[in-house]
Amino acid sequence: ANALVHRDLSEFSRGSQVQIEMYPDRLEVRSPGGLHGTVTSENIGSGASSSRNACLVRILGAVRFSDGKRIVENRGAGIKTMISELFAAGMSPPEFEDNLATFTVRFPADALLGSDVVDWIASLDQESLTQTQVRGLAMMRNGARLDNPGYRRAMGLDSTVAREELQDLVTRGLALQIGSKRWTKYVLAPAQQNQTSARTTRTERRAIVLRALGSDKMSREQLSQLIGRDKRTTNRWLSELREDGFVEQSGRASSHNVTWRATGKPGQIPLFKDGDHQGS
Repeated sequence: ANALVHRDLSEFSRGSQVQIEMYPDRLEVRSPGGLHGTVTSENIGSGASSSRNACLVRILGAVRFSDGKRIVENRGAGIKTMISELFAAGMSPPEFEDNLATFTVRFPADALLGSDVVDWIASLDQESLTQTQVRGLAMMRNGARLDNPGYRRAMGLDSTVAREELQDLVTRGLALQIGSKRWTKYVLAPAQQNQTSARTTRTERRAIVLRALGSDKMSREQLSQLIGRDKRTTNRWLSELREDGFVEQSGRASSHNVTWRATGKPGQIPLFKDGDHQGS
């Protein structure tokens, strides 16, 4: 309903369909046309609403299900409802992807707070963690790189509370802050990564490095700190991935300013399963 009521029906999108795609690990709903009006990727979970198709909104707002509920309320509650329903089910929050042509909502199929994660949280022996901080730690343990807008949207918090909670995780030594200002991201602190395996497979090494790099450029030192490996190991893994065509370096090899980035090779980042991002 959310995709239908906000879809673009202009001449540029006429004939395009709302697409619902089911994969083993996720459900994706793709709507023609990007976000409209004052709604942005940053405020989409805050209740902000802007109707592209006022007539369609009135129609769907007037039609009721057999239980008396309306198809849409037109009160900006759709995204909040998605998040709260997933939250109640103990699952990962939805992911949003916006561009001029389409808007995609991606629902991961994984349980965010499985028994292994609950046991891991308990083993940290940290008092007074909020429920949203626990969920944030679980997301980071699964490989997520959180920023303030993403954390705020996923947890339903305002910007100030989101920043305070993330900084508190850094202070506790549970999270590591990367970058500053608008480029600040938070990942699980290397000390908290569960070293359960003596060796990692080639696929696991690829996932660890590429998840850490994301769309950023990093020096070997920055990447080493992020993935919790020594510089020699990080350099070996980078060389391996460069040979496979998954990363490339910028700058002379002898320079201290060499940075690395992912090449964007198709299928390069395997989806994490439990423990895939762990090991040494």
